[in-house]
Amino acid sequence: MDLIAYMSDKTLCYPTIEMIARNVGCCSKSIERHIKELVDKKMILVSQDRKNNTYHLPNNLHGR
Repeated sequence: MDLIAYMSDKTLCYPTIEMIARNVGCCSKSIERHIKELVDKKMILVSQDRKNNTYHLPNNLHGR
């Protein structure tokens, strides 16, 4: 849900793992594990560059 809050009315966002962990009150490792589960289930897509992750919500899951 925290990722969706960052997306607002868009289909992508790029908060840091640490920021998400702080917002939901758990450790970074837990967030990494949960994001991997969402990626494995194809509920989100993650693209990475040297600095940041960008989280994409597939079009069929984005409420317009």
